[in-house]
Amino acid sequence: MRPTLAVAAVALLALTGCSRTDSEPASPPPETATAAPVEPTEILIALGEPFTVDGPNYTADITIDRIYVPETCNGSPNESLAIAVDVDVESGDGTAAVLNTGTIRERTPDGYLKKDRVVSRTCDSADELDAINVQTGDKYQGIIWLADDINTESELLISTPTGGGPITKVFVLDLSSVEIVSVPAAPVVAPPAAAPAEPAQDQAEPYVVECIFGTPGPSRMSDGTIQNTDFCANQPGAAESRYLESNCSDMAWRHGMGLEGDRLCGSSHYEDGATGGN
Repeated sequence: MRPTLAVAAVALLALTGCSRTDSEPASPPPETATAAPVEPTEILIALGEPFTVDGPNYTADITIDRIYVPETCNGSPNESLAIAVDVDVESGDGTAAVLNTGTIRERTPDGYLKKDRVVSRTCDSADELDAINVQTGDKYQGIIWLADDINTESELLISTPTGGGPITKVFVLDLSSVEIVSVPAAPVVAPPAAAPAEPAQDQAEPYVVECIFGTPGPSRMSDGTIQNTDFCANQPGAAESRYLESNCSDMAWRHGMGLEGDRLCGSSHYEDGATGGN
């Protein structure tokens, strides 16, 4: 019984092997189609016209207001282009920078792409663009510097950041259509000269503080001096003072004048003592 089963098993295996050999070969797997690279869309821009850059971390409206060449920078000759830009951030998560290195490239008139053209520098009083870690609602103004070997017939390509993916949109500014002027250095403004010191005001004129009877009108002044003034010469009783020198020794006159004579003579005595007399 066992030999019979063994022969049957061998026959079955033989039939199976023949079946696999005679079968049709398996078809190869379908080829994977390779997508052709997509060329980025180019959008022409002009001075003074805003364009919108959509990045993975921000969306900003950018306006290039002016392109010029300062003749000097920090006292040295300069040939670098200065691009004055205005940035208005519509939305941002505070992690990205706008128009930083890697965003701007130069395409020469014969079609060659050159290295990134953002130059970080400080020049005189020009404020460099500092749009870093932008957030929703932020606004910035400043200067972007381009290397001094740039061809003014080239095009500037401003690409939209993609976070590592392919670039799909490029903004193109044709420098040959822009009037690039050379701006002389701002004149050094000397500090204003100090105003001349005003002459010291004369001390106030002395004024009469007491009339001392005498001729023609001695007056004691506010500064302690004794001067003749019209004010005291015209006071009542001033006319009688002409008799002081002779009448003060005349007792009859003194008796007739009473207290007024004593007062007048007393004033004369006081005046004589103040001026060094007897």
